[in-house]
Amino acid sequence: MIRAPFRLAIYTEAVARGGAEMNLANVIAALPAAIDLHLIGPDREVLDWLAGERPGVAIHVIPTVDHRSDLAGMRAHRRLFRSIGADIVQFHLAMMPTAQWALLVAQTIPGQRTLVVENSTMGAWSSTSKLLKKLTSRRATGHVSVGRQSSRIIEQVGGLRPGSVGTIYHGVPEVRHDPAPDAEEFRIVNIARHDPVKGVDVLLDAMALLPDDVVLAQFGGGPQTPELEAQRDRLGLGERVTMASIPWSERAADRICDHDLFVLSSRTEGLPVSIMEAMLAGVAVIAADVGSVTEVVSDGVTGLVVPPEDPAAIAAAIAELARRPGASTVDGGHGAPRCHGALHRRGHGAGLLRVVRADPRHMTGVVVLGAGFVGSAVARRLVGRAEVAVLDLPTHPGLFARDDRARSIVLDAVESVGAVAVVNACGLLRGTTDELTDANVAWPTWLASTLQGAGARLVHIGSAAEYGDPGTGDRVAETHPLAPRGDYAETKAAGSNAVIAARAAGLDATVARVFNLVGPALSPVSPLHQFLTDVTALPPEGGVIELWWPDTVRDFLLLDDLGEALVRLALADRSVDVVNVCSGVGVSFGAIALAMAAAQGKPVEIRSLDRAAQAQGQVLGPDAVAAHDVSVCLLEVDAEEAVVEGVVLDAVLVAPDVQARVVRGVGFTRAREGEAAQGGSHRPRP
Repeated sequence: MIRAPFRLAIYTEAVARGGAEMNLANVIAALPAAIDLHLIGPDREVLDWLAGERPGVAIHVIPTVDHRSDLAGMRAHRRLFRSIGADIVQFHLAMMPTAQWALLVAQTIPGQRTLVVENSTMGAWSSTSKLLKKLTSRRATGHVSVGRQSSRIIEQVGGLRPGSVGTIYHGVPEVRHDPAPDAEEFRIVNIARHDPVKGVDVLLDAMALLPDDVVLAQFGGGPQTPELEAQRDRLGLGERVTMASIPWSERAADRICDHDLFVLSSRTEGLPVSIMEAMLAGVAVIAADVGSVTEVVSDGVTGLVVPPEDPAAIAAAIAELARRPGASTVDGGHGAPRCHGALHRRGHGAGLLRVVRADPRHMTGVVVLGAGFVGSAVARRLVGRAEVAVLDLPTHPGLFARDDRARSIVLDAVESVGAVAVVNACGLLRGTTDELTDANVAWPTWLASTLQGAGARLVHIGSAAEYGDPGTGDRVAETHPLAPRGDYAETKAAGSNAVIAARAAGLDATVARVFNLVGPALSPVSPLHQFLTDVTALPPEGGVIELWWPDTVRDFLLLDDLGEALVRLALADRSVDVVNVCSGVGVSFGAIALAMAAAQGKPVEIRSLDRAAQAQGQVLGPDAVAAHDVSVCLLEVDAEEAVVEGVVLDAVLVAPDVQARVVRGVGFTRAREGEAAQGGSHRPRP
């Protein structure tokens, strides 16, 4: 949640309503109410229509700057930007070269932050335009497009640094999805402005190859209308193709469900709103393979993908679906969940908050899933640093269903606090195979799918058990092969792999593989919990404690330090795929038990229940504490005094080649190529 007044200015040079403007309207409707929103552009009608999405929007009409000689226009823009005093100016580009002079002017204002949102890979390029694109991209606070493939195309076409353009998926609100009335014809619908890039002429050529019982309703308008109408008549399609515009007061998307099939025939696109609207309407989709279309349309699953500018391929695909009974309900039904989750319209608003997260005047939120000992530790560490929403599954039973209602619960929480991150502290330590699979695999897989496109980072808690037993005393880096043993370790590894796969598909996500926890509030299944129970039960004069394998060495991590580590991973400017969260110090079970007893003033001896050790008469006494580098009781009530020695560094994950970052005993290990990482110790530090 934004705590200080936050002013956002959105600049658009649109003079008509198209897909980019529909996307912007959805974004405006989904932005948090705390934002003071200003709209800037040359067309009053467009700005009034956009402002109708929410109350209290300030409108500023100003002519565009189309050439470097328009110095008066540049000065007028600079005065306007300065007078608004926005915390960030978002430039919403319908095409790549759009608004470049206005963007450059804004970037000449000291301290003015700018966000560039690309909606298309199309542009008419000149040497000056390419130079401006490179310059303004470098200076922008954030530069994103609406799809991964679109981002790569923009980088290539614009000569930008690979990876410099990020991705924030947009989404759409619900659309009408009533079943289409019965009809003898096979009804196709297309929604596109009349512009050569939209390929309406290609669709008309395809219609000429189809039988008379295939009809088309085309909704749009623009400079190419007379040419397209003439083409329709020349092809003899006057009785089968209707062309109409949609009033500003209506949504063209609400007419999609009256048809059997939606066809996108564009020559270029970013991520078309119209195909997502068709999916939400339950209508099958045929789409040209342009921009980021295939990130939404899975060929043969949610629709059919055809080559661009290929009327014969479009006609063949239409004929195939016309012969397939129930094509619209089958294909569209598969596509709707993808639009609800990966392309949720809240995503852009949350993504915008991530861009401005570094501004100390504006606090951001974190959603914590789970209110157990780990979730509570994270929530404690967030106090005073971010707005927190805690979702505990027992108090939100609707989450167990993992359906649309559960998805809404999570996304509503993300929106309510303007969350830049979701920490998943839900999981199961013990249970049947099915129970562990459901909690440790199915849940994070569903959660990652839900958060795709929502703009919030997922921090998932994995386990050191995923590495298995290394078999040596060497420290374990994140690059160590996984070798889980047993249901718990195997399900945790599968859940972490699902999150890593979602990261590869575009989700901002980190897996924090956590080593052995100690603290005043631990799960009863922890062996340390039993140690503490046994020590507490001893009389004041002490006695003997029997343990299995007391000389077993593990890396122990304070619970509050884990909370701090997860908070820093959630709020870091950038994320990594996997981080081992550990102390970097090896301590034996026996030494832990002795430290507990020493803290309570009870002299004890530790005897092993292992028969081999018994035969050797192995006994651990108080002198073992110093030998194992345990100077305080790790389960003392005052956790601030219970800190494994470590170097305190404020900067975490700021350099990818750093071997180890230690915060109050928490090791963030990132190995240099060819070198061993320093965290995840399974033996005492030399």
